[in-house]
Amino acid sequence: LIVPPFDAYVPTSFTPNGDGINDFFGMEGVEFINTYSMKVFNRWGQELFSTSSLKVMWDGRYNNNVLPGDMYTYVIHVTDIDNRPYKLSGTVQLIR
Repeated sequence: LIVPPFDAYVPTSFTPNGDGINDFFGMEGVEFINTYSMKVFNRWGQELFSTSSLKVMWDGRYNNNVLPGDMYTYVIHVTDIDNRPYKLSGTVQLIR
């Protein structure tokens, strides 16, 4: 079995305005993974969002409240099908 290298796309910004374009933030273009988790934090380190499903993406809300446009931090942990761990982290701009 030949497995391609782990490859993913994490956007640098999103616009959750309901127009159907870039309304959610999460990792895309992923194949051949065993586990996935993503957490999003505000500038003070407060966890705003957490998921272990690629199908569940962040909509720019916390406790069902719309968050302001700002820069947020994410941490993503992935294990590929050969159980090799990957950690991706960075910032995402929420644009209102």
